[in-house]
Amino acid sequence: ATEVCICCNTAHPFARSAAAAVCIPFLDMIVATAEAALLHLRPSQKRPLWVGILSTDATLEMGLYQEALRDAALRLLGCADMVTVLLPGEESVRTVQDCILAIKAGALDGVGERIEVEAKRLVAEGAQCVITGCTELPVCFNEDSHPAFPTPI
Repeated sequence: ATEVCICCNTAHPFARSAAAAVCIPFLDMIVATAEAALLHLRPSQKRPLWVGILSTDATLEMGLYQEALRDAALRLLGCADMVTVLLPGEESVRTVQDCILAIKAGALDGVGERIEVEAKRLVAEGAQCVITGCTELPVCFNEDSHPAFPTPI
């Protein structure tokens, strides 16, 4: 293989280590997503960008997107403080986790609406975009399924 990628956000720390051990370039979707979010929101004036994250509890606890967004802000905007990361509260994390498990089980009824409620909480706190940091979430919550959502997903 000439490149390695993994389609699971939560498994990224392990995939990074494995790819480094075999000296194969790793296509990091967390880094790519963080960069894409900041480039999409790139400010014309010097004010912080606010990015919300919905993902598994483990991805949030490991700080994968928080770190990637700070690093991307430093690289792309010249200052790590140019991004404010908004995380869901404990109840919202449980709801999102339940939605992820429902998607994996194929129980999709109402899941998109439940995810939308949690994403709107982040928008109400100031999020200018919401990262769906779990590959299951876009199955039920994306710009096609929710075209009227007020911020980029």
